[in-house]
Amino acid sequence: MDIVNIALVGATGRFSSDILNEIEHNNGFLLSNAVTREGNQHVGRSVSLISEYKKTNVVISDNFNNVSEADVIIDVTMRDAFINSNSGHYKKLNKPLVIATTAFTDEDMKYIQELSHSFPILMAANFSVDIYIFIGEVRKMVKRGDIVKAEIVEKHHKYKLDAPSGTALKILEEIRAADEKIDVEISSIREGDIIGEHYVTLYNVLGETTELSHQLESRRDLTNGILMAATFIAAQPNGLYTIEDLMTDVLSNRT
Repeated sequence: MDIVNIALVGATGRFSSDILNEIEHNNGFLLSNAVTREGNQHVGRSVSLISEYKKTNVVISDNFNNVSEADVIIDVTMRDAFINSNSGHYKKLNKPLVIATTAFTDEDMKYIQELSHSFPILMAANFSVDIYIFIGEVRKMVKRGDIVKAEIVEKHHKYKLDAPSGTALKILEEIRAADEKIDVEISSIREGDIIGEHYVTLYNVLGETTELSHQLESRRDLTNGILMAATFIAAQPNGLYTIEDLMTDVLSNRT
């Protein structure tokens, strides 16, 4: 597949504008559809009015009528919209799907797993490739076996609704997998226009502390990761995939 046609669902949000800009400047992608919720003020307007995207004349819609034209769907909405509305359309379309949405419950995850039996899905709490290298370093530190406590602090912009962040919960999951006995505390901060910052402090039995951190300076790190995910998932058989699967694929192609 030379060019990947993208249907962007949740197309009028802050992050969506960054994704549209990235598609505009990447020759491997075209936007085929821009979908938003019913009643949104931008319905019927061109996406070029809310972003840099001008390669194709796409009008923002509040329905999924023409999404069959897309090769991959990217969903950047909220948990409720995905579960209660969008997922029903995805079941009918059977298109490869990238989920850039968080705050799913365990029951939601079972449902998404069922959906992936019909079409390939890649979902992640964070589409920065380096954040998973960072999490891997945290996991290595914990596996040494002398860590007794961990503190996770995550900071995001004031508009982010879910707390803790999906990335913080992923860090927690990896710490628990390495050593379930460790006492872990999570703090969430919402202020300004912070793209994403995660700090982990590890305390060992000798009273020593180790601090690890990851900060995003630009949303391009995330948008580039999402487009990499779209290319990856377009070529996969049915199933549920993670950023780790994407990273394994990228690294194998480099060797």
